[in-house]
Amino acid sequence: MMLSSAMPLLGLLICVVLPTATDAYPSGPPSSACTSLQPTGHNSSPQTVNSPYQITLDSDTYSPGQTVRVTLSGVSDTAFAGFIVQARRKDEFKDTTTSVGSFSSPPTGTKLMACHNNQVGTWTHSSNADKTTVTIEWTAPGTFEGDMAFRATVVQGPAQTYWENVLSTIITYDGPTIIPTTEKETGGQSTIQPIYLLLATATGLLSVLFLWQRLH
Repeated sequence: MMLSSAMPLLGLLICVVLPTATDAYPSGPPSSACTSLQPTGHNSSPQTVNSPYQITLDSDTYSPGQTVRVTLSGVSDTAFAGFIVQARRKDEFKDTTTSVGSFSSPPTGTKLMACHNNQVGTWTHSSNADKTTVTIEWTAPGTFEGDMAFRATVVQGPAQTYWENVLSTIITYDGPTIIPTTEKETGGQSTIQPIYLLLATATGLLSVLFLWQRLH
């Protein structure tokens, strides 16, 4: 009898002590999500139906150092509780598993997160309050990275309902023409020597040598 009467109290204690899946990471995902962008502690699989969320950009091209506005929103104002967003390279011959570029000035309820030695290359939630749209500025890297896209995982709430691989349209490089170069450090400053200049110099020397041999 005593055991039976204690069961409801025991159940109440379990509910109070053990966090629910919804409360797994209410202030943002752990660093273990940096590469996979997969939720941790949600005890479920991603949704397979079309995502009710989208990533839109105010530009479909980028140049070194250019700022692009990135918006994550729910279709027809569908709310979401949590998310993680990164810009990733699309070229399969490049590293497609790490973040590229930098976010700045995260809006209320969101924050920046350090991943892949990039302190500001990942954008995520800092609160699991419902949101319907959030916008941030992203700055392109100063180097050529080829085509890129923004990739997100979005948690609708409850935490068991989430979508992976929410993608923006591809953003293509539209900066200065890239010429293969070699680089050497001189006195702490970088000296760029285009390869084509070295080839031209070598060709010129060979021409002079050939002419000298004919004259002698």
